Amino acid sequence: MAVSNFATRQYASEAFVESCGAILFDVSKDPIEVCLLRHLTTHEWLLAKGRRNCGESRHEAALREVQEETGFRCRLLPLDMATRAPAADDIANAPDQAAARRGITEPFMLTMRDIDGGAEVKFIWWYVATLERGAVEEAAGGETQFSSGFFSFDEAVRKLSFETDRQVFRFMGDISHLLSKCILMIAIHRNRSAEGVSLITQGLYALVFCTRYLDIFSEQSAWNFIFKIFYISSSFYIIGAMQWIFPRTRERELSWKVGAGVFGVSLILSPFAMLIFESYWSFRVWLWDFSQILESICVLPQLLLLRQTTVPTVIDSFYLVTLGSYRGLYLIGWITRELDINDKAPNTVSVIFGIIQTALYVDFAWVYYTRQRVKLRNGGIVDADDLRRGWLLNRIFGKRIDAHSDDEESAPALGDDDGQGRRGGRPKWGARGISVSADEGVLDTDRDNQRRDEELEEGIIDPDAKLQDPDELARVLDDDDDDDTNKASGSNGTPAGIDNGSEWRN
Repeated sequence: MAVSNFATRQYASEAFVESCGAILFDVSKDPIEVCLLRHLTTHEWLLAKGRRNCGESRHEAALREVQEETGFRCRLLPLDMATRAPAADDIANAPDQAAARRGITEPFMLTMRDIDGGAEVKFIWWYVATLERGAVEEAAGGETQFSSGFFSFDEAVRKLSFETDRQVFRFMGDISHLLSKCILMIAIHRNRSAEGVSLITQGLYALVFCTRYLDIFSEQSAWNFIFKIFYISSSFYIIGAMQWIFPRTRERELSWKVGAGVFGVSLILSPFAMLIFESYWSFRVWLWDFSQILESICVLPQLLLLRQTTVPTVIDSFYLVTLGSYRGLYLIGWITRELDINDKAPNTVSVIFGIIQTALYVDFAWVYYTRQRVKLRNGGIVDADDLRRGWLLNRIFGKRIDAHSDDEESAPALGDDDGQGRRGGRPKWGARGISVSADEGVLDTDRDNQRRDEELEEGIIDPDAKLQDPDELARVLDDDDDDDTNKASGSNGTPAGIDNGSEWRN
């Protein structure tokens, strides 16, 4: 068999798919306007297109897809263009080269998209169409996941462009969100501990991504696909690491009640948000609104844990800044979209609950920043006294100070005799508790240990004064407390109930 001199790729029938679409113009307007589709879930601007059915011609598929997705009847618009397709009256041996043709309705563009790394391919044939007379008045509405509109040529090009101002802020927000996940996972592995990280909040985040990204396998944007996969997989990885690999702070019943309340509020509000703010209703739209509401408040169990914890945590300022700023960057993009009179307004549900989410993080950032003026070495990160400086958090969690230790392992098994918590008590933490100062980074402990080793070698520190194991230090301190208690229980250091044996001599 002869070998072709041209680069050739062949695909079996099950390895390729044909789609057909058309750019729909309204030539009755001056200047001429272009019809664009807006995906109500992903908020992307698109051109109408879809797969060709068996036995259907390409131009029939293009007209059908335009009418199904936009709701407008249309016809192909004859164009003058260059094409390699021969005319019907050309001679049989006409040269295979482009020639100008007048008034033809052939495809003007072919798009090829590799699928599964090039193992499969998708062909998209593009036509040019115009509205039928009276099509606007007779429009029955297109598919429910799209809204359509007509724009000038310059506006349409700008909306379809990938590098717009709001896209830049969106990409910055995506990068910030990705960094927050990476910072948390690195901190957990570096410290070999998940102390201070709320398992409830991480579980709610996983639920947010699973309910929001139902279209993950039909996603055509590589950027969106990669980020969706990462958000879902990293959320479940963090949950698995906290549950089975590294020690974590055990959250009290109140935290679980707050988590259940966050889930319940989101579940109740989401259908009303859909009915009030969305232009069409469906199960997927409801789940989208549910994920937006849930994400805005699912951080509350985490904030409550940081308020109550008495052990050093792996949460640092870098994680809080990146996680809190990603929605703020989204908000800036939404503002630029709202200020553009030629652009469609952003999703109302996303804006409302994005503002709530950003406000919670800004309020907590202020509380956290003022708390970090004291170097953290004894455990408490943010307590009720600190939260009084917050405007929102003070109203959410209240003004009551919870003096009880939140660490179930350090709390007394039978409670305190006086009914009060261990106010100001020394937190007991050993190898599993990592002392972290958020402002100075998680490597400060290593630097301090290295400095002590150098001073020990130079004779500056007495070798007997160095305790290698933090658990040993905790035991020594507990023994000191027990000795003080025994001495105070009787006179002259004698245990209570014994008086030099005089009761036996009688």
